[in-house]
Amino acid sequence: GDAIGPGTGRPRVGSVTIVTDHLTDSQRSLTRRLPFDDGDTLRRGDLLEGREILRQHYVKRGYPAAQVDLIEEEAGTSDQPLTNVSYAIRAGARHDLEINSEVLERGIRNAARHAWLEPILLEDLAAEARKSALGLLTTKGYYSATVEAAITAPESAAPPAEDTRTVTLDVNPGSKVRVRSIAITGNDAMPEERIRRQLLTREGGMLSMFGRGLLKEGILEEDVDAIRGLYLANGYLCVRIAQPKVTLSDDGSESEIRFCMAPLDVKDI
Repeated sequence: GDAIGPGTGRPRVGSVTIVTDHLTDSQRSLTRRLPFDDGDTLRRGDLLEGREILRQHYVKRGYPAAQVDLIEEEAGTSDQPLTNVSYAIRAGARHDLEINSEVLERGIRNAARHAWLEPILLEDLAAEARKSALGLLTTKGYYSATVEAAITAPESAAPPAEDTRTVTLDVNPGSKVRVRSIAITGNDAMPEERIRRQLLTREGGMLSMFGRGLLKEGILEEDVDAIRGLYLANGYLCVRIAQPKVTLSDDGSESEIRFCMAPLDVKDI
C-alpha cells in the first residue's frame, strides 16, 4: 500500500475489519481480496469495489442472498485524517443448485451461478436460474427446451446447523431443431442472395451434423441485426425488420423461418 507520510492532509485508510455471521474463509483471506490496504490513500471507489468483491465471493460460495454493508468511521488527526473501514456481511441462507438434465448439466450450472452474481431479490433466484438455463439451451440448438424451477427447504424435524435451501432445475431439452427452410419476403429493394449472405442461420441437411443448420435463438437476433446493417450501409435508413417468424413441424424437430422486411419505395441518401 501507499506509505503514510506525516502532515500530508490526504485521507487514508485506517484499520480494515470484516465482520460476518458466516465465515467462508479466514479473515485474512477475505481482507486480501480487497483492492486496498490499511494506510492506502482513501478512495471511495475502492471501498465500493471492495464491497462488491466480497458480495460476489459469497455468491460463488453458495450464498446468493448475501448482503454487504460498508461502514466508515473517521479517525486520525487533522494533519493526517484516517478512516477506519468495516464490512458487515450477512450471508443469508445457503442455496445449493440441483440440475436434472440429460444435456449440458455443467453449462447450465455455470450459467445459473453466473446469473446469481448480479444483485437479485431472494424470491427471484429460481426464476433467474431458469432464465439462464433456457438462454443456454436455445443457443445450443434446443429451441423447444422447457425448464421448471423450484426452491425447497430441508424437511427435517431437527433444525439444520445451517439454513440451507435447494434450487432445483428440471430440464426437458427436447430435440435439437433443424432448419428446414428459410424464406425472405418484402425485400424488393435488395436482392435476396445479398440478404442470405448475411445470415448465420443456415438450412439443415448435412450441416446439422456439425452443429450448423440448427435453430438457435441468439443467432436469429444476430441475423436481424445483420440484415438491418446491410440496408443501412446501402442508404436505406428507414428499414424495418420484423422478428423472424418460426414455425415448427408437428414433432418439433424441424422449423421454417421467415424473415420479413417492410417495403421500401424510396432510398434515403
